[in-house]
Amino acid sequence: MSMRRSGLTLIELLVVIAIIGVLIALLLPAVQRAREAALRIESSNNLKQITLAMHAYADEHRGRLPSIDGNPRSPNFPEPALVALLPLIEQGNLLAAYKPNVFGANAKLINSHVVTTYVSPADPTLGDRLGKCSYALNAQAFCGSPALSPSFQDGLSNTIALAEHYAVCDNASLGYPTVFLYWEQFYTPSSPALPVAFHRATFADSGLALIQKYNPDDSGDVYPITAGVPPVSRASVAGLTFQYRPARNRCDARVPQTPHTGGMLVALADGSVRSVSNQISEAAFWGAVTPNGGEVLPSDW
Repeated sequence: MSMRRSGLTLIELLVVIAIIGVLIALLLPAVQRAREAALRIESSNNLKQITLAMHAYADEHRGRLPSIDGNPRSPNFPEPALVALLPLIEQGNLLAAYKPNVFGANAKLINSHVVTTYVSPADPTLGDRLGKCSYALNAQAFCGSPALSPSFQDGLSNTIALAEHYAVCDNASLGYPTVFLYWEQFYTPSSPALPVAFHRATFADSGLALIQKYNPDDSGDVYPITAGVPPVSRASVAGLTFQYRPARNRCDARVPQTPHTGGMLVALADGSVRSVSNQISEAAFWGAVTPNGGEVLPSDW
């Protein structure tokens, strides 16, 4: 009597492999969508924490917000705005380390500390996260001596307070401890021989160039220009709003960037977080950047 051999034939094995391949192909998009959703939720939570910290800061300072430009009249002087918020995002020890030597401590902070709330889990430019920031304050709203009520006459729910921004973009890195200058140079452990240019964590910064030392032709951030009756805001460089998932080598440091497929996450001044479509019009986006432009935002906002 002959014995039948158990096991798979070559054809059966190929069929099993083919079925597994089909299942993986079907599951992979779902896994990618789930991962993207998780990254968006985490990044949204970061933005939410920062804006809630701003409101808590305003509660402690009679409605006044931290200034980005080292204004002596601001309650955070001479600390950078995002440094002033550290105790309100459970980083009070880091602020305590910063205070003894404000003018000499920026390099120490950038070289030695990561604030996880300030870095996006989806930011494709983050390797070394020391001192980096993946979110940019709206410079139009946080310059001078900002306050919750008088600084947002267009309405807190109609003004962007923070937007996503690649931490490393076009020879410059957004640094949360950076203030006074639009860029500051520091030597980092990962690049001990060459300085890294740190731009303060802002967007729509008009005035000095973002990385002018390295690119004399750089004219600085793109910012809103408001004109007309009724008023309409446009970009200082026609047609630009923000970049939708650019490759690192195609990053335009003059505008914000988002790594997400569903649009850019922004935090509004009222503390809410929403997604902005990459199809948004120039007038809608820059109208939401101006805190006192008087615009009626278009329907695509």
